[in-house]
Amino acid sequence: MYNPIQLTDTLLALCKDRGESLLLSGENAFRYLYIERDLHFPIEYYVIARNADSFLDEFTKILAGISCQRNYDGSLYGYDNDELLFSLITVSSDNPSAAVDDVCISQDVFEELQPSKINLESLFLIPQGGEYRVLDPFNVAEDLENKKLRMLNAPDQTDTDQTILKLMDYRIRYGYDLPDLLFEEAEDGAFIYHGRCKREFREVLFNALSKEKPSVYLIELLKLGLYSSYFPQLNLLVGVEQMKEYNHKDVFYHTCQVIDNIAPLTDNVWLRFAALVHDIAKPGTKKFIENAGWTFHGHEVAGARMLKIIFIQLGLSQENLKYVRLLVKFHLRPIALAKKGVTDSAVRRLMTEMGEYVEDLITLCRADITSKNLVKVKTYLKNYDLVIERIQEVREKDKLRAFRPPVDGEEIMKVCNLKPSRQVGIIKKEIEEAILTGKIENTYEASFALLLRLKEKYGL
Repeated sequence: MYNPIQLTDTLLALCKDRGESLLLSGENAFRYLYIERDLHFPIEYYVIARNADSFLDEFTKILAGISCQRNYDGSLYGYDNDELLFSLITVSSDNPSAAVDDVCISQDVFEELQPSKINLESLFLIPQGGEYRVLDPFNVAEDLENKKLRMLNAPDQTDTDQTILKLMDYRIRYGYDLPDLLFEEAEDGAFIYHGRCKREFREVLFNALSKEKPSVYLIELLKLGLYSSYFPQLNLLVGVEQMKEYNHKDVFYHTCQVIDNIAPLTDNVWLRFAALVHDIAKPGTKKFIENAGWTFHGHEVAGARMLKIIFIQLGLSQENLKYVRLLVKFHLRPIALAKKGVTDSAVRRLMTEMGEYVEDLITLCRADITSKNLVKVKTYLKNYDLVIERIQEVREKDKLRAFRPPVDGEEIMKVCNLKPSRQVGIIKKEIEEAILTGKIENTYEASFALLLRLKEKYGL
């Protein structure tokens, strides 16, 4: 299989031999000019040729295994798969000997070629030697120099989802700005989504979660109205309701702060996703209690139950469901373990429930502290430090309890001519203590040598 550079070089060589032009367009033209000066799949080419059939014949001979076919009834041909799309356009010239580079390509041709309504995808490059000549028929170069994204024209109802999600994808990946007008139009209901681009939404969401400050992009997705069609549970987190003198936090913006808090602590995108959904059931469990205020009793358990539907809805891998579910279900548990008098068994129960994920749970709990009161924040963090200490203490105790010396009771009885008795336990305990205190190495040879000395000590 050809890589993008090899493929471009092959097509370029063929075009040079024939006196024709290869146009590179779309995101790859942008990437070459503004990002990495490199190409990647999927890749799209346009070949400006005098005879498309002749070009196809030569092209398929050079690239074995690639077949091409006519796409339209005119002069446009093409090949399309997951990685490669190219089209051929036939042009004519008054000068039969002129290279196609010199043939005037009309604006109509570019409008025919334009694959997108987005400025980032609307540059064209013609390779010339080792460089590219930039063609900017839609006057977008200034936008891109200023790191601005925009739509060249409004999407129609059939491709709104794809266009807006692609804009957000470029926004997140390249850090370019979206126009304020886009958010104003979204607020005015200009965009009608159909929920047909689940894969694209999922990729945008997880790309946002992977960033240094995910909240910037999560809030923009909200303002563009995308959650209503793809993740409606997040929409329900928005809003602050007042009852008498009691307000509850806007859960969506609290969630965004938690994700920003957790971002410096972990690169694990599934732990970040758990932060996104840790309070997902609060709207459904919200209750006002007189003289106490708002409560969300049981929201952690209800949220864990909601996750299977959310995973199916977003098309997420089920293998990560258990991990996220555990984090959501137990995210309120650790703080209770910081209280005085909590038993080892309570700590051990959480460790058993969480298994290898207990440290991830504490990381989520630390990130969940969003109070503006610095004294409270310091107290809460100190409490989680105490929880970690308790977990370590219980681990050490359990490690000692599970410890078995290299020499067991059967061998002690055989060497010392003893039957099952208290004396066997005394000798075994002495060997264990000698290993645990570092008096002897934890090896069979050292333990057996001590056993012989103890046999002599006790006159056995």
